[in-house]
Amino acid sequence: MTRLLSWQKRVETNPDAPYDYGNTQSVWTEQFRSTAARTPMRGGESVMAARLQGTQPYVLRIYQSAASRAVRTDWRAVDVRSGQVLQVKAISDPDDKGAYFDVLVVEGAAG
Repeated sequence: MTRLLSWQKRVETNPDAPYDYGNTQSVWTEQFRSTAARTPMRGGESVMAARLQGTQPYVLRIYQSAASRAVRTDWRAVDVRSGQVLQVKAISDPDDKGAYFDVLVVEGAAG
């Protein structure tokens, strides 16, 4: 597990506080950091089609914890060292033992 990732979710803020004019803004807010192993996906038509659209899917393996169990598909992961932004697409527990999650992410997708 060589990657250091910042797990972020969108949070609505009100820039007019304490007055409420109905304006809100969304900002990405870091929820926690973790290490991960990154594996690029290959083969299959969907991966090839994704590459044609300028996206690259990866599987991130992260340890399960109270913080990582909160990750949902509207979150993103940012590689702290490189700044690479990865959109979360799916989360699974591959062996049902509760040791780690496999998180399907896509680089280059609109988020």
